[in-house]
Amino acid sequence: MVHKKRVSFTIRFTVIFCAVLLAASAAIGAITMSQSGKSLRSLIRKHMLAVTNTAAALVDGDVVSDFTADDVGSPEYQSVCATLTTVKDVQKDSDLKYIYIVKKQGDSFIFIVDPDPDDPADFGEEVVYTEAQDVAWSGKPDVDAEATADEWGNFYSAWSPITNSDGEVVAIVGVDFAADWYAQQVTSYTRSVILIIAVSLVAGGAVVLILTFKLRRRLRSINAELSVLSLDLDELYTQINESPDGTDTEDAGLSEDGGDDVVFALSARIRFMQGKMKNYLKYVHEQAYTDSMTSVSNKTAYLDHVKEINEDIARGKADFALAIFDVNGLKNVNDTYGHDTGDRIIIDSAELICRVFADEHVFRIGGDEFVAIVFSCTAEELAARFEKLRSVLADFNCGKKDYDFDLSLS
Repeated sequence: MVHKKRVSFTIRFTVIFCAVLLAASAAIGAITMSQSGKSLRSLIRKHMLAVTNTAAALVDGDVVSDFTADDVGSPEYQSVCATLTTVKDVQKDSDLKYIYIVKKQGDSFIFIVDPDPDDPADFGEEVVYTEAQDVAWSGKPDVDAEATADEWGNFYSAWSPITNSDGEVVAIVGVDFAADWYAQQVTSYTRSVILIIAVSLVAGGAVVLILTFKLRRRLRSINAELSVLSLDLDELYTQINESPDGTDTEDAGLSEDGGDDVVFALSARIRFMQGKMKNYLKYVHEQAYTDSMTSVSNKTAYLDHVKEINEDIARGKADFALAIFDVNGLKNVNDTYGHDTGDRIIIDSAELICRVFADEHVFRIGGDEFVAIVFSCTAEELAARFEKLRSVLADFNCGKKDYDFDLSLS
């Protein structure tokens, strides 16, 4: 009876878990669908603007700006019509109904070029006004937020400015996409998203149920294995508290509370090993990032700092200077006095640089090359550091050292 109750509880828990998971998935799906719909609308708007921008770029603003009603049918007028018609004809994947050119006259906009072969607007005929037209006339392409109805139908329109050779807006290109096509694209995409989400929810729910029941069986197996482990631990506990030769824990070096002492000993051993591991990791880090000869940071550490500084630069938060040093005449010293002396002047150079830049990051990045990264330092402060280094170097050369020539740094 107890076993049946546990199974019943597990099933109820599984059902509740699946219900919560499916509800969360449905909520995520709804949010995804909403965001996807917005993304699709944005893509359609960008496509509409791409069409108007292309047409506006192909039309000569100097020619269009001079158009009057008398120019209708002229070669220049027909050339502009042909350009607009070509742009319209290549739009095979969208329902582009009309493309035309308008300009502002007073507070309204009027047609000046309409290449439609069936029912073109008359030159000077007023266009149904939208706010996007004023935006385009100010020099920025724009798309109507809502569909607009006129005598030719119901459309979403996009507008792009046409400029003359002086960069002045002289007209704007308008394109009309059927509102039904626009709505159909959004609806079709929304249905697809809903279908995908529904299939995903069903498939996800089935997978969760399968995995849950498999996990349940695995937990039963683990429970049985834990029972065996419990017996093994009991046997181990007995062995710890009584040695094989029959002596008690005290004889084996444990206190009378042997069990507790062993636990504390194991805990202490774990803490000891953790400490050893930390020390070892610290040692490995020092070996990886410290120059063994001079004990300053090495090139690997320098490159890591450069990476951090580059990230600060990208965020606009960098405030630093680089002080770069060369040991003069190192090759000549190595050739004349030997590498031991060369190593000695490298070590002395590092010590002198660290005296002046003790609070900064000092790196040995090459055989005789050092770099100090100085943060939040003005040019004057850096110059003062260099002057101090010259003084320290002069004092060093006047003092007792292991070689009979002056140490020189660039």
